[in-house]
Amino acid sequence: MGDTFKDISGGTIINRSIVTSSLNTVRQEKSEDLAVALEDLGKLIAGEGKPDLTDLYEAFVEEASKPEPKVGMLRTVWNGIKQALPAIAAGSTIAVAIQKFLG
Repeated sequence: MGDTFKDISGGTIINRSIVTSSLNTVRQEKSEDLAVALEDLGKLIAGEGKPDLTDLYEAFVEEASKPEPKVGMLRTVWNGIKQALPAIAAGSTIAVAIQKFLG
């Protein structure tokens, strides 16, 4: 069946089915490095407990998995993630892989 969530207060839930499917597509059609970076980013974001940040992450992963993603939208979402999560330093492996993807 699906996931069941009970007694959650102030928590953040990343929709695993959407993210997992999108990450599999990224892995198969884009690059392994990008998929790993997005997985690592998801782990960081899940630990933050910020629903808005989770929404940005899910939007980024879903758009990145499309055959022809809208790079302008991805850049805007990525900038929002970086602003909300300063731990993503410019030289981190996550940032490097995402910047390489964005061109």
